[in-house]
Amino acid sequence: MTALDWLILGGGVHGMHLAHTLRLRGRVPADRLRVLDPHDEPLALWKRQTANVGMRFLRSASVHQLHADAMSLQHFARSREGKPFAQYRPPYHRPGLDLFNAHCDRVLEQEGLQHLRVRGRAERIRLSPTQVEVDSDAGTLRAKNVLLAFGATEQPHVPDWCSALPASAYDHVLDPDFHPGRIRDDDRVIIVGGGISAAQFALSMVEAADTSSRPSPREVTLITRHELRTHQFDSHQCWIGPKCLRAFDRETDYGQRRRMIAEARNRGSMPDDVARPLRRAIQSGRMQHIVSGIDAARSTGDSVVVTLKNEAAQSTRRIEADRIVLATGFSPARPGGTMLDELIQAHGLPTGPCGYPIVDRCLRWHPRLFVTGALAELEIGPVARNIIGARLAGDRLLMAI
Repeated sequence: MTALDWLILGGGVHGMHLAHTLRLRGRVPADRLRVLDPHDEPLALWKRQTANVGMRFLRSASVHQLHADAMSLQHFARSREGKPFAQYRPPYHRPGLDLFNAHCDRVLEQEGLQHLRVRGRAERIRLSPTQVEVDSDAGTLRAKNVLLAFGATEQPHVPDWCSALPASAYDHVLDPDFHPGRIRDDDRVIIVGGGISAAQFALSMVEAADTSSRPSPREVTLITRHELRTHQFDSHQCWIGPKCLRAFDRETDYGQRRRMIAEARNRGSMPDDVARPLRRAIQSGRMQHIVSGIDAARSTGDSVVVTLKNEAAQSTRRIEADRIVLATGFSPARPGGTMLDELIQAHGLPTGPCGYPIVDRCLRWHPRLFVTGALAELEIGPVARNIIGARLAGDRLLMAI
């Protein structure tokens, strides 16, 4: 097979948006571009994970979407096809998940992006001065340029205290194999996590219990390490433009850049429109909220006993549940695992102290290798993983063409 001009590894929001950007703005012919992705459809993990957590509205504005035209989603919402899904939530005109997904499906179909996909998982990458070879379970693909667009979405973070539990004793809401339907109507459920995913999932569990006809409806307990924190976004909007990025770009110490990213992120937070119904559910007694760390957990066979630790009071407390569901986000470990470890070692690719790539302004890690999403954090900053991060990556990538 003749080498492609571009091969994108990963078919999520970043991969498909950048495939569209390369086609529309980079003028890359369709037969010179492919997206290697292991899932059964584009955006498969995005759709599965957002459905599992019970997301109804996006946290980001409607201009942050799949199409290269920032106003595309709003135009779609006014069309006959989009009107049935046209729901927004203030502030910033945030679209409903159904509208966002319907628009994504329309873009994928209209732009022919689904035809660019090759189903398979990358296993090894080999670099040379003239091309890149990617071995996968679908065969070997060759391209002049490769874009790494896989993120941490297959790496849910599991706390250390879970190591004492059998795998059957807990689920992670962001695990690709998790399904909320496994939870019975009368289960006692502990949800662990303090951010938007935990809040949305807890609310979905309470709403399901409200409609249950069981005489003993589901008991829902939310455990957070801190009181509820409200922030509209997971980092300030200034990180989209020069106001905050000037100092970030001037910083040459990549350890300090990582610290700037960590300080900028509003981890374990949620927007006010999610926090309000959550507080109402807690105040009405439909859900219990416990602010505490977790010291340990053990399985008793049919149930799980969690030991809570109140460091301020120097006391412990135990609660029992039928199921534990983690909503503790994604692992901070660099995506790519051993495949990228081997690539870094073989070619001496530069990384920061955190192990993430050090790239140039065009997101180039090697003359023929580019990155986006989490892998571009040390260049794009705190929003790199978000939908707007894909749009910013597109602008950078076009600089290399």
